[in-house]
Amino acid sequence: MSDADAHQDPAVQHQRDIPGAEPRQRSLPGRRRERVVYLRGQIGQDLETRESVGIGDVEAQAEKAMANIAMLLEEAGSNVEDIVKVVIYLVDPRYRETVYRVVGRWLKGVFPVSTGIVVSALARPEWLVEIDATAVISTDAAGEGRR
Repeated sequence: MSDADAHQDPAVQHQRDIPGAEPRQRSLPGRRRERVVYLRGQIGQDLETRESVGIGDVEAQAEKAMANIAMLLEEAGSNVEDIVKVVIYLVDPRYRETVYRVVGRWLKGVFPVSTGIVVSALARPEWLVEIDATAVISTDAAGEGRR
């Protein structure tokens, strides 16, 4: 990208306003591309029957939420190793350690950014935890995934 082209590109122009930022091309031919998968919050619910599981048991609900995330990512051609961000919603701060332990088992060796939020309630009173995830699936120039 020439300096003249970079000057015309609003994204690059914004970068030029940041001290020390260098203009850069947004996509380069022959480089890796990514596909982002955004999953809605998962809870302790069987996705086939819509039945709540682990009522009163935050560990069982977190385990089911993570199992749902793994299954949905697999259906999207991904896996938990591609997760780059998780947001965990808890109805009680005392559940934090238990839930984070479950999530940690599922994401062993994966280091996504994460946010934990304590909320007054979730959509159903029996739900104690909700976890949403974002994954980035890297592909090569031919469009083939990492697997």
